[in-house]
Amino acid sequence: MCHVLASTGVIRHVLTSTGVIRHVLTSTGVIRLVLESTGVINLVLTSTGVIRLVLTSTSVIRLVLTSTCVIRHVLTSTCVIRHVLTSTCVIRLVLTSTGVIRLVLTSTCVILLVLTPTGVIRYVLTSTIVIRHVLTSTGVIRHVLTSTGVIRHVLTSTGVIRHVLTSTDVILLVLTSTGVIRHVLTSTGVIRHVLTSTGVIRHVLTSTGVIRHVLTSTGVIRLVLACTGVIRLVLTSTGVIRLVLTSTGVIRLTITSTGVIRLVLTSTGVIRHVLTSTGVIRLVLTSTCVIRHVLTSTSVIRLVLACTGVICLTITSTGVIRLVLTSTSVVRLTITTTGVIRLTITSTGVIRHVLISTGVIRLVLTSTGVIRLVLTSTGVIRLTITSTGVIRLVLTSTSVIRHVLISTGVIRLVLTSTCVIRHVLTFTSVIRHVLTSTGVIRHVLTSTDIILLVLTSTGVIRHVLTSTGVIRHVLTSTGVIRLVLTSTGVIRHVLTSTGVIRLVLACTGVIRLVLTSTCVMY
Repeated sequence: MCHVLASTGVIRHVLTSTGVIRHVLTSTGVIRLVLESTGVINLVLTSTGVIRLVLTSTSVIRLVLTSTCVIRHVLTSTCVIRHVLTSTCVIRLVLTSTGVIRLVLTSTCVILLVLTPTGVIRYVLTSTIVIRHVLTSTGVIRHVLTSTGVIRHVLTSTGVIRHVLTSTDVILLVLTSTGVIRHVLTSTGVIRHVLTSTGVIRHVLTSTGVIRHVLTSTGVIRLVLACTGVIRLVLTSTGVIRLVLTSTGVIRLTITSTGVIRLVLTSTGVIRHVLTSTGVIRLVLTSTCVIRHVLTSTSVIRLVLACTGVICLTITSTGVIRLVLTSTSVVRLTITTTGVIRLTITSTGVIRHVLISTGVIRLVLTSTGVIRLVLTSTGVIRLTITSTGVIRLVLTSTSVIRHVLISTGVIRLVLTSTCVIRHVLTFTSVIRHVLTSTGVIRHVLTSTDIILLVLTSTGVIRHVLTSTGVIRHVLTSTGVIRLVLTSTGVIRHVLTSTGVIRLVLACTGVIRLVLTSTCVMY
């Protein structure tokens, strides 16, 4: 072993027996280099004697150390760094044989990054070795995970988020390749919102995945559905409700584009109400879709129909009933514009009553349309008529009978204003009896209107006449014959007050016999 010293006597070089330098020292005698026996540097030290580099036999650096002799870099035999360490000798980087970083570690030797052989980060981990990011071979993040290792985001190969997940690994958001949200899900993975490629909500769903709302491409609700998936509302592109449906999908309301109800339907889809464009009911229908009411534009009922669709009532624009009809469309009542009945009609269309404008009956008819009663404007009967249309009674304005007629319309009785018979007539309208105001017969006439009997005010016959009107008998006030006359009016017998003949006359009126009161010829 040889030494080469400085001018101060300090060893500067230590050489082998063959003259190869083994150590190179500082001017203060500190080793700076340690060489192989072949003259290749093996160690490089600091001015204080601390190893800074460790080299191979081919002079390639294998280790790089700190000024405190801590290894900072570990290199390959080709001088490529394989490990980079901290000042406390903890590995911070692990590289490939070509010098590409494969691992990045924490100060406690926990892996933070895992890279590809080309130096691209593939994994980013937490200080507890939990993967936080998973990247592609080109360094684009594909997965973002929670601190517990659960995937929170899934991204495309270009770094755009495609899925956002919950802390329990359930997908919350699904996005397009351009980063626009397409689906929003619940914490249990059920879709709650479906959006367009521009991020506008198109569907809103329940927690069980049933669609509740369907929207336009501009975010306006077009359909509202029940929790069973049945459409409940249909709206316009401006958000105005057009249809309202039941929980079973049956239309209940149809509405105009201005929000006015046009149709109201039953739970079975049958139209119950039809309205105008201003929301006024025009038609009311039955549960079997038969029109029951027709109304004006001011909501006044104009027609009321039966459940079979036949008109039952017709009404004025002011709500006054004008016609009442049967279920077979036959008019039963006709009414004035002031609500007064003018006609009552049978179910077969025959008029039964005719009334005046004050509602008083003027005519009463049979079921076949024949007038039975004629009344005054105050409701008093003036005429009673048979079922064949023949007048039977004529009454006064105070309901007193003045005439009684037979079934052929011929007057048989004429009465006074106090209902006493004054005349009795034949079937040919010839007076047969003339009575007093007290009802006593005063005259009895023939069928040719000739007086046959003349009676007193007490009903006793005073005169008996022939069919030609000639007196044949003259009687007393007690009904005893006093005179007997011929057919030419000549007296033939004169009798006493007791009916005994006193005189017998010739046909020329000359007395022929005179008798006593005892009928003895005198």
